[in-house]
Amino acid sequence: MLGSDITCASGNRATHIGDLTGLAGTATVAVGHGATAAVSNDDALCARVWEAADRAGDRVWRLPIYADYSVLLQSRYADLKNADYGQAGSITGGMFIEQFVEGKPWVHLDIAASSWNDKGDLTTIPRAPTGAGTRICVQLAELMAAEPR
Repeated sequence: MLGSDITCASGNRATHIGDLTGLAGTATVAVGHGATAAVSNDDALCARVWEAADRAGDRVWRLPIYADYSVLLQSRYADLKNADYGQAGSITGGMFIEQFVEGKPWVHLDIAASSWNDKGDLTTIPRAPTGAGTRICVQLAELMAAEPR
């Protein structure tokens, strides 16, 4: 459903696309519960997300998109594989979503790890649902609304 939602947004004159999903539990390995992993095709949009996260008091860490990782999306049975990448799961999960943005500036926030802290050992992150991404989206919307058109 996610791909069709993104394609719909792109077809309805969206200028930027952002998604928040818990696609890859591997984000927990990459950044832990204290940050949201980000994958983006646009440096300027990613910088805005970084600023929005800072204003919201949240942490975001951008992961790279490496062209040679695209082989991990290949499938013997379908046009694209969207699961069990075997490695670089947060990155390749984002790269899967990128296939549907039709070249628009896009950012994927992998909230699989940051949306729920099930460990009690982080002093600044409560052991509970965190609302990860929500504050970032609000701040991002405010930042973008304040920009001249």
